[in-house]
Amino acid sequence: DKFAKAGRSKQAESIVDRMEHRSQTPGMEYMSPDTFSYNSLINAHARSMNYESALKAEAVLRKMQNLCADSVKSSPGSKPNVRPDVISYGATLDAFARSKSKQGAIKAEQILKLMYDEYRLDPQNAAQPNVRHFNCVLNAHAQSSSSGAAQRAEQLLKRMEELAGAGNPQLIADTI
Repeated sequence: DKFAKAGRSKQAESIVDRMEHRSQTPGMEYMSPDTFSYNSLINAHARSMNYESALKAEAVLRKMQNLCADSVKSSPGSKPNVRPDVISYGATLDAFARSKSKQGAIKAEQILKLMYDEYRLDPQNAAQPNVRHFNCVLNAHAQSSSSGAAQRAEQLLKRMEELAGAGNPQLIADTI
């Protein structure tokens, strides 16, 4: 977490890689990275503030999703060691917003949609999008110099208001 807070993604990545490698040794399974470890790595990438780092953050999020799915398949009914949570998604969305790239805003919007779709399919286990997640995507559009960004942000805000009006208090806009 120390390297993540300093934005030193290469060091954070190295630590997680070593944890993954060591956890493969019999008797060292406890070294396996958990959700907190992967979230720290995503945060480190987010603090690097460029599109390539945002893509790396997304790759870590996807890895977490795959690890979770594999765990659920291999041990039905047990709690996975790694499961993307609101922090995982929020940090990934923040990475794309901080990248200030045209593509970053589109990627952030796609990830938010994926998060929302996963939550609709499995509300007991999936991370529930909240106003912070929508704000990250709105910020990504504001930071991108893309033509049409203002319209996409406005559409997203309207969608957020619709969802809040449909009974999702986590999506009530905090500032307009």
